[in-house]
Amino acid sequence: MLSPIPFDWFSMWAIIDELEPMLPARIQQVRQPTANTLTLELYSGEAKTLLISADPRFCRMHFIPRALKSAEPVSGFLSTLRHHLLGATCVSLVRREGDRWLRLNLESAEGPFALVIELMGKHSNLILVGTGGRVIESIRHVSIDQSKRPVHPGSVYTLPSVLGRGASPFLARLSLPEGRVKPEPVLVPGYGAYPLSVSSLGYEEVPQPTLSIALDKFYSVAERNADIDVRRARLLQIADRQLAAKEHALSEVKEAEQMGAQASEWQMVGELILAYGPTVPAGQARLDVFDYDGNPRHLEVDQELGFVENAEQWFNRAKRARRRASHVNDQRTRLAAAFRDLTDFRARVVLAKTKENLDGLHDEAVRRRWLTIPGVATARPEERPFEGHRIREMLGPGGVTVLVGENSTSNDYLTMRVAKPNDYWLHVRGSTSAHVVIRTQNRPDRIQREHLEFAARLAVQNSGQKHAKYVPVDYTLKKYVRKPRGAPAGTVSYTHEKTLHIDVT
Repeated sequence: MLSPIPFDWFSMWAIIDELEPMLPARIQQVRQPTANTLTLELYSGEAKTLLISADPRFCRMHFIPRALKSAEPVSGFLSTLRHHLLGATCVSLVRREGDRWLRLNLESAEGPFALVIELMGKHSNLILVGTGGRVIESIRHVSIDQSKRPVHPGSVYTLPSVLGRGASPFLARLSLPEGRVKPEPVLVPGYGAYPLSVSSLGYEEVPQPTLSIALDKFYSVAERNADIDVRRARLLQIADRQLAAKEHALSEVKEAEQMGAQASEWQMVGELILAYGPTVPAGQARLDVFDYDGNPRHLEVDQELGFVENAEQWFNRAKRARRRASHVNDQRTRLAAAFRDLTDFRARVVLAKTKENLDGLHDEAVRRRWLTIPGVATARPEERPFEGHRIREMLGPGGVTVLVGENSTSNDYLTMRVAKPNDYWLHVRGSTSAHVVIRTQNRPDRIQREHLEFAARLAVQNSGQKHAKYVPVDYTLKKYVRKPRGAPAGTVSYTHEKTLHIDVT
């Protein structure tokens, strides 16, 4: 299998051979197109742009046929270089055989400077050195904690320890004859560029006028493809995590449906315990009864509770199951549609070929509020979300996420730990109810009345007013909700509220 062609010291020397005849050359412009890339516009009878990249993956140096714009905002490194280098003259250079290292000696009105270029993979750096050999600025700062060779403003510049060990295994494979070899710059699409023919290694090469031209053609495509891969990977991660969240929510809907189907059974068990309990001797752990169809049943009871308390446990279980089942049909429809949309979105991300396609998909993810992952998606599948607190996650109109606390401790955790300052918080006015939170992704202005009404109905369904005709529900932003000092779990005070009146019928 063919391997990528490296930008080794031999490639760097070939580029230096293109640069050296230009010297002395005046620096007319300094730009920084990306965080790790610098361009110098050099003038010596004609202007040429030298690109120097300290990117860990694409470190290199070569001339390019165009000017690149600096990224915004301007970095401190670029500001410093412009201050010292604009108008300066590159008078000479120093290179070392076997190393991707170069020192450009510069003269300016302020005195002598040096721009040191170290192209050593993840350790690559561009360093401006002043009088006394002290570092003025570098594109990457290295502290004493990270390395025995610190590189930061004020430190003394020293050669990296890797120098002198830069022999190129790739060059050795070419088995070159003794003496100086005539350059034959080639481009190998998909693999790289090199100063010499590499056909003997099985590559299909295309001859090029200069190595700079060959490198520019290769890396322009390679960096664009790498950028596309990064964008695609981010969108796939978003889609996968959202799909995992929807799968979790669908499993909860299925569980609620199953519990709803058992509600009548649990209600009957409670009624049978009430009916037969008074006839059973105290301390007996099992009731032998007959159900409504005359079938014998054996019911286990808690010996430490009376028969009324045992029956109440089953009644409460049945009520919770009915309450959860009352809205699962709507949830199943919403979640299934969201799951289909996300599956389609993921397929389109995989098939996208251009940066423009992926940017469009990113904009779609922003519109559909998929970029912020629900809390449930950050947990491993085997973990209960929200640290085990009983908090239901509902999918509201337009895909908004609504969270519902199911008891006082869950309400407390939801309001005080989960909800963000600009999330909407809802509670039935003047009555006990679930705390309900609408996640806004810090954009409460996007929440419409239909979203608030959906959440308000959930608050009513989980309150002591669920059988009333009209129920007032207060809503406010979570930042206006406070827990009084020493108050029991789930007890809060709030301000800036507005009220919705929900017709329960």
